[in-house]
Amino acid sequence: LPPLRVIALLRDPRDTFVSITSFTQKRESDGRQQSMGRKPGESHETWLNRHLERQKERLRWIHEALDNGTMPVVRYEDLVLDLEGEARRLEEILGVELDPAAVSADSKMRRKHVSAESPEASIGRWRREMAPHVVKRFNEELGDEMRALGFDVSEPLETPSHEAASPSQSTAPST
Repeated sequence: LPPLRVIALLRDPRDTFVSITSFTQKRESDGRQQSMGRKPGESHETWLNRHLERQKERLRWIHEALDNGTMPVVRYEDLVLDLEGEARRLEEILGVELDPAAVSADSKMRRKHVSAESPEASIGRWRREMAPHVVKRFNEELGDEMRALGFDVSEPLETPSHEAASPSQSTAPST
């Protein structure tokens, strides 16, 4: 077998949550009831708690890997904003040749796997779509880990557009 390399992909956990929620809504509107990330019958609050716990573990693991230099970390935001540069970096790490133009040209794949208007619009999406009480939970429970990895932990300046969010996310906290 060829040598194995583990590369961690790091994305702002708030954007990850918004994306998973959006994918779930997209699947449900397509007539598929299977939820992404949420267990059958699981409440939104229980899923949010589980998601936050998992993200805390993951962010700590990635921070430790960065500190120790034990694993390359690729930031989602860098892939989106500088695909060519990140492809070159991955080529160096993996010893392979990549074709970033082929990725950009695959519009069918992008339509299927993108829940935002564009990959660029998926960055910082939480500021526009995440309910303030959920932002507060992320900041309170993952703030130290997010700061350590260079994420902004300020409150959003914009009012989230609740039309795009599910009622359980956009209104008062779950009871």
